[in-house]
Amino acid sequence: MWLATKPLRYLLSSLFFFCVSTSVFADADTFYAPVTTENIGMRVEQEVRQGLIKKYPYVEDENIMYSVINLDRVGKVMPDDAEAFKVGISERGPLLGKIVLRITFHNKEGEYIGHYSLFARVNAKANFIKTSRSLSPGEIFKKEDLNTELLELYNIPNSIVTDEDKILGKEAAFDIKSGAMVLKWMLKPVPVIRKHDVVTVKNKNKNVLVELKAVALENGELGDQIQVRVDATRRILSGEVVGTGNVEIN
Repeated sequence: MWLATKPLRYLLSSLFFFCVSTSVFADADTFYAPVTTENIGMRVEQEVRQGLIKKYPYVEDENIMYSVINLDRVGKVMPDDAEAFKVGISERGPLLGKIVLRITFHNKEGEYIGHYSLFARVNAKANFIKTSRSLSPGEIFKKEDLNTELLELYNIPNSIVTDEDKILGKEAAFDIKSGAMVLKWMLKPVPVIRKHDVVTVKNKNKNVLVELKAVALENGELGDQIQVRVDATRRILSGEVVGTGNVEIN
């Protein structure tokens, strides 16, 4: 049947790919020239590396592995009147594994005159922070509790913490095993006031400031509302944590 002819099947599949890809690929703004296989290969790799580092800022360029599967065919399909090209990278997916890139060809007026799909394999590694020992809830993270390991980006949780400064000085929120990746939900700020701490309760009424000693009935960070029990009267009050050992009653 005429539908089975290779030229027509190629034309239909190319048209389908182009229509779909307009909503999948990011709009490329940069025109590149000259239109040669070598320059296309170089610009594609540049765009992939820059896109990967933008998406994963903790990845270093030297830890990106990249290869194009069908670059050798691009010279056979580029239009004779192509004066420039653009590189489109899919907006979907993690830019890892097998990815599709769209090369669009343009004439000297900048008009679109054709396209070609390149297939690339991309892999990357990064140094991720892991615990060097087990930690219990309430323990404070110290530098010696952490180490780094170079790992592939596949299946890395979005909640992973890659900045050591955002871990040190924080408190373990749960039991954490040795060798675990540090995730955001595992951390919590160290309370300014802890349950059972003796605190100073300040109550300002008009121009009179009253200070009382009390016992905190719960942990609190700056700005938190916590309950305290006043020593002298055993009365329970609620106030705002305004500093270390200080609670203000409004």
